[in-house]
Amino acid sequence: MIMDNLPAHKVVGIKEASNEAGAQLQYLPHDSPDFNPIEMAFSKLKAHLRAKAERTVEALWDTIGQVIRLFEPNECAKYLQLASMTQHKTDTL
Repeated sequence: MIMDNLPAHKVVGIKEASNEAGAQLQYLPHDSPDFNPIEMAFSKLKAHLRAKAERTVEALWDTIGQVIRLFEPNECAKYLQLASMTQHKTDTL
């Protein structure tokens, strides 16, 4: 299982639970957004949110709902593919 360095991914019991499930944990290097597809998606989301510059919680949630609809399935698949290609590139170095 590939994990980023979110503190919740390092709490007591995670390693043991993954071992019991037969999974091996691998942590991404620090500051490695190219390996993490969610960071690519968050980058797009944040760009749209900055452009809208909403100032109320309600308006912000409305904008998030609008922006989420801009993410097409093929775009999300591309984020995963790019992260995978980046991983394979570093494996060969």
